[in-house]
Amino acid sequence: MIVQIWKAALGALAALALLGTATVAPGQTGTRIQNNRTVEAPEAGRRFADCLAEFNRPDALAYLATQPGSPASEAAWRTLIPFTENRCVQFTGVEIGGRTLHVDPDILRGQLSQALYLGDYPNAAPVSISGAEPGIIAVEVYNHRIRNAASARQEILQIFGDCVVAAQPMDVDALIRSDIGSRAENAAIGAIGEAMGPCLWEGQSIAFSRESLRAALAAGLYRKSEGRTVMAVRADAVHAGSTE
Repeated sequence: MIVQIWKAALGALAALALLGTATVAPGQTGTRIQNNRTVEAPEAGRRFADCLAEFNRPDALAYLATQPGSPASEAAWRTLIPFTENRCVQFTGVEIGGRTLHVDPDILRGQLSQALYLGDYPNAAPVSISGAEPGIIAVEVYNHRIRNAASARQEILQIFGDCVVAAQPMDVDALIRSDIGSRAENAAIGAIGEAMGPCLWEGQSIAFSRESLRAALAAGLYRKSEGRTVMAVRADAVHAGSTE
């Protein structure tokens, strides 16, 4: 089967081919990347995440340490983003919905991860990324993670990010360092194209915007830089609940 990567327009620019086609294993399905948001929305979200990472770093780290969709994640979300006047909303420089910034939790995880990663490693990737050997996430690890996830949908996104980062960590680093909508971003997305298809398991199909793709990969990159990527499962835990 072939993974079809669709052309996407950026603002008023002509359509740009994000990726070519990539061959995937039998039974795997496609990934579509669509750039269907304005430049302003990702930029506002990025500025919001940058502000949270700088001024609310402990709460940002606590939120990223939780499992998506879990009660702990919801509690950490409420602590990170109080439902009151928030200076980081004003920091975005964009009023959305009458002074309300609508934030997608999946995308915010990635934007926070990007802000923390670039803040910690502003000039070059850490050794945990630059010195990493290419790796894969075995199907038994995938099954174990899905089985123990609070949200299977969100865990699939996390596994996808971890898988692409494991295969091509430095190419993902280049993507995260590129400006949104830039030629460097296009080149970085193109470079990781071949890793994307094999990182989808049977029956999966994920539609990404540029924003959500960056978010998934930034989250995976930050997890790997911190040594928190689940790449192996103990033999006695395959049908139990613990990982290593």
